[in-house]
Amino acid sequence: MESMEISEDKLDAGLVCFYLFNIVQVKQGEGIYQDAGIPHAYLRGQNIELMACSDNVIRGGLTPKHVDIPELLKVVDCREIIPQIIPAADAQNAIMTYETPAEDFALSNLRYQPQDKLDLHAQSAEILLVMEGSLKIRQNQTALELKQGESAFICADGDYQAMQ
Repeated sequence: MESMEISEDKLDAGLVCFYLFNIVQVKQGEGIYQDAGIPHAYLRGQNIELMACSDNVIRGGLTPKHVDIPELLKVVDCREIIPQIIPAADAQNAIMTYETPAEDFALSNLRYQPQDKLDLHAQSAEILLVMEGSLKIRQNQTALELKQGESAFICADGDYQAMQ
């Protein structure tokens, strides 16, 4: 370490993890499902990460935040897996849900054309996130116009309209 002039307290064991990870390239619109306990990292790009309700986000390195190594070793799943890419939505589909084994949450991709108006029902709580352009939503007497990067919460068991 002396030749590199890095003190031992500044070394990050997380750097070694890349030799153990599956390196996966996910194209725009595609998805990937990671089960609980599977270490993962993002090297570049933008993504949406959804998680089931829990309090077990445990950092494994590459961060200035606390890394709890004993707890990490208790929960990490070291089985070999083959990542399954979830294909992007067909351009012809207005609504596409990414299929995963998760029962706690789902991610859907809704595509709108100018003048489209969809009548939707939220069976459970929903978060709408505008990825590009804008979206107008109306629920009862409330109307919102969201721009790229903005989001809105829709309560469970509610009917609403969405239009561009």
